[in-house]
Amino acid sequence: MLNNGQTRKAAAPGERTAKEPGDGRLRQNKPASRSTTVGEQKKLAEMEAWAAGVAKKAALTIRAYNDRLDKAASAAATAAAAVTAATAAATAAAAATAAAEVAAGATAAAGGTSASVEGVGGTAAVGEGVLTDGKGDLLEEEELDAAVVLMLR
Repeated sequence: MLNNGQTRKAAAPGERTAKEPGDGRLRQNKPASRSTTVGEQKKLAEMEAWAAGVAKKAALTIRAYNDRLDKAASAAATAAAAVTAATAAATAAAAATAAAEVAAGATAAAGGTSASVEGVGGTAAVGEGVLTDGKGDLLEEEELDAAVVLMLR
C-alpha cells in the first residue's frame, strides 16, 4: 500500500458527533442539496424551455379559438347578407306586383269598368249600382282607390 504520510487516527467514542444545536454535523444544519454551478444552469435552462413550450402551446390554443370565432362570425354575416338579399328581392317583387295592380286599378277606374276586391269577399264597382248595408239601408256610393284595394288584400 502506498502511503504518502497522512493517516487519520481513530477518534475517541462520541468525539465526532454533534454537541450543539447549531453544529454543522447535524443534518438539519447542512444545505439541503449540494449542487454545482453547471447543474444549476442546466436546471434553469430546462425550466425556461418548459415555460417557453407552455407559453407557445397556450398561444396556439388561443389563436385557434379566435380563428374559430372569426370563422363563425363571417359565416353568420354571410347568412345574414343572404337573408337580407332574399328579403330585398321578395320586397322588390311584391312592390312590382303592387305597382302592376295599382296601374291595373287606375286603368280600370279611368275606363269606367268595375274593380273587384277579392280579398275581402265582396265587390265594389266604380259608378255602378247603389250599395246597401244588408238591412236595406242605402249606403253612399264610394269610389275605391287602387291603393285601398291593395291594402285590403
